Amino acid sequence: MLIAIAIGGVVITLALTATMSSRRLYQLDSARTGLNQNLRTGMSMMVNDVRQAGERLNNELPAVQIIKQAGKPDQLIIRRSIMDITLPVCKPLKSGSNTDVIFVSVKGNSSSNPNCKEEGVDKRIEEWKNYRLSQPGQSVRVYIYQPPYSVGSVQYPAYGEFFTYDAEDRSGLHLHKSSGHWKNNYDDDRQPILYIMEERKYTLNPTTKRLTLEENEGAPQDIVANVNDFKVFAYKRTVDSNVVQKITTSFGANAGDKWKDLAYVEITLAGQDSRSGQRVNRTMTEIAVPRNILSK
Repeated sequence: MLIAIAIGGVVITLALTATMSSRRLYQLDSARTGLNQNLRTGMSMMVNDVRQAGERLNNELPAVQIIKQAGKPDQLIIRRSIMDITLPVCKPLKSGSNTDVIFVSVKGNSSSNPNCKEEGVDKRIEEWKNYRLSQPGQSVRVYIYQPPYSVGSVQYPAYGEFFTYDAEDRSGLHLHKSSGHWKNNYDDDRQPILYIMEERKYTLNPTTKRLTLEENEGAPQDIVANVNDFKVFAYKRTVDSNVVQKITTSFGANAGDKWKDLAYVEITLAGQDSRSGQRVNRTMTEIAVPRNILSK
């Protein structure tokens, strides 16, 4: 009888051990699958955006921009234009000011921007107006872009910001900005450009370990959880186009960063999850080629 009880105890112990082991394996497998699916979701979004980057954009504005800062996660910025038509900035806008009028033409040809015309800007402002009126709320986000420039021997990188365009005047001279202060200076002699476009910025929040997406400088939205690393690299064609060079610094804001020279973008996402006291790690790397580069 005692022997039977002992044998039964051993069998039960083995069965419980096997059950617990199977449960742990199931939980780990579930964690791996979930982590892989999460990373795949974020990766697919970024790859698709890179492929569509540069639609309707000229060579002035970087369609793909990569920002690298010491001690901070990389940032990937993707841009595409909604309209083919751009407008010039014909009078200066000062950082910190709340100037709500953006001149896109001038009377008397007083602007030093050669793109500013005395008689108005052809029919382009009318086309912008028609597009604005077709949008919800009859307003639209506009990006003001300052291309790279130099003062003497000092080179300055490109910069820009979004604002909400909600009206224009009858004279065809200026647009109206709804509210807010300018973050940067825009001098007309440095030839800033206005775009109606879409910008999507991906970055990693190191506190929450979530990959976020920010559209047109709006509030960041969480799209992928359990991400502990995010790296992006541009690969650039050399002068003879036969050699591809990996760029380990920021790309897209400096004068030498030509959009047409971009060969492809390498994106890496690394994630980590834990179940039953065990960690699961996954790293995913993909190459994305901007299709619109072929037409540049």
